[in-house]
Amino acid sequence: MTVRGPRLVIPSGLVLVLVAMLVPLTTATNRSSGIARIVIVAVLAAVIADGWLAYRSLRRLRVEIATPIIATSGRRFAARALVTGTTRPATIDGLFGDQAPRPYEPGEPFVLDCLPGQRGVFHHLLVEVRSRSPLGLWTAARRVGVRLSAPLHVGPHLRPFDAPSPEGSTGPDGDGRSTDRRGSDLTRTVRDYQPGDAARQVHWAATAHRGHLMVREHEAEQRPLPTVVVGATRAGPAAEAAFGRAATLVHDLLAASGAVRLVSAEPDGPRDAGVIPRSVLIPGAPPRGHLTEAGPVVTVDDVVLDDEQVRARLARAEPVIPAPPADATGPDGEAVPWPGAWWVTDEDRTDEDRTDEDRTDEDRTDEDRTDEEPAR
Repeated sequence: MTVRGPRLVIPSGLVLVLVAMLVPLTTATNRSSGIARIVIVAVLAAVIADGWLAYRSLRRLRVEIATPIIATSGRRFAARALVTGTTRPATIDGLFGDQAPRPYEPGEPFVLDCLPGQRGVFHHLLVEVRSRSPLGLWTAARRVGVRLSAPLHVGPHLRPFDAPSPEGSTGPDGDGRSTDRRGSDLTRTVRDYQPGDAARQVHWAATAHRGHLMVREHEAEQRPLPTVVVGATRAGPAAEAAFGRAATLVHDLLAASGAVRLVSAEPDGPRDAGVIPRSVLIPGAPPRGHLTEAGPVVTVDDVVLDDEQVRARLARAEPVIPAPPADATGPDGEAVPWPGAWWVTDEDRTDEDRTDEDRTDEDRTDEDRTDEEPAR
């Protein structure tokens, strides 16, 4: 579904030149013949007609975009786009930072390079289409909000850091913190062979006795999965940095153990994309990423098996500390949620994170500071 914003006609420098030329002609009309008046009227009519053609060129504009389901913040991905309804040659701008607009052929599918700048789940993609008038005196611009067929999950980019091993758990590195689930060679029992079992696990004596393949189960296979709990006390650069560090930690743990238990706070059920505000659809207005209102969150405790699942989970994660389960109590009655887990929060900031936050504070405008006053 395409949500079209208003059309805006922008004059070029040639229009100002023509106006400057018409001023002396207008003052001389009283002393000259009617030819000067005819020239002035003709020029004005040409300028107005040129602008009208530019305005009409985007009247039936329609944009379709297909994106991958999962992407990473700060990393380019290719989207398939199709633009129809334009009567003049035009360009399309994906509104991704300093990325230059690209020309396209109306009615022909093309690849649009996208560079997401923030983490989250997006139901719309904003683009801006611009078309020049026949004489080049005007440029028509129109912004379109394209409803995606499937939500786009943009996960955080990796932020390498040294994660200490929690007490009673295993880590991604060596020095007694290996999460290699092969571990000890002590055999606990034997079971039937299943697709994916390694050849070294085959128990040949039991295979000869049973008449079909049997494999060993080691004591190490009973170890609990590594657990990572990620959250934040408030939204902001520090929270985004925490989600990036969590992505790095889970990525390393997956490489060692093959599965990780990930705990985060996520929205309670799917959220509707909502209505795109008209202020966002005005050409030239600063785009907004999240167009959905915040709602209640719940703690999600589930196992992830690959990096795509990690990015999807962290894209949905809210900057909230996950609530511990009701039965998470120790022998003395104190709360002991997820014992032996890695905790990654915005309170574990690195020097790089603090530098990013300081730069963000310095980049605030007077308008931003004014908007923050009511919140206080």
